[in-house]
Amino acid sequence: MNPELNLVVLPAAGWLLWTWGGLNWKPARWAVWPTVAALFTGLVFGVGTAVGLAVTMAATLSVGYGPKSLLHHVVNNEPMEEIIAGLAYGLSLLWVGFNWWTAAVIVYVPVGFRLSHKWFPAWTHKYVEGFAGLFQGLAIAKRLAGV
Repeated sequence: MNPELNLVVLPAAGWLLWTWGGLNWKPARWAVWPTVAALFTGLVFGVGTAVGLAVTMAATLSVGYGPKSLLHHVVNNEPMEEIIAGLAYGLSLLWVGFNWWTAAVIVYVPVGFRLSHKWFPAWTHKYVEGFAGLFQGLAIAKRLAGV
């Protein structure tokens, strides 16, 4: 598979499906996005890795965050919820290995949430969602390219 195709499709799909899921159709983020990522991953790493990635991504992305989420009712500490979500979203990518983009997901998600909710309201939640999906897509695409 052409590595450049991965670098074009996966980051764009991550941004689009994360933001669409945040807008109104949640399955775009927790079902369609893991499926797209798994299809590309399966072509390089095989079915086992693809299924593991899809299941782990779907599980972590469906937990959600914010005052209506299960995580909020269990943890009931907003900064801690954001840190747990960031870790979960990043660590779900370990099926394809670790790289700097995986670390970017882990660090950016809680910081992005803080930016959009508390520190810098002009940094809207759509940016947080979009960049989280972009970073997930880049993390997967770079590993598929062998970087």
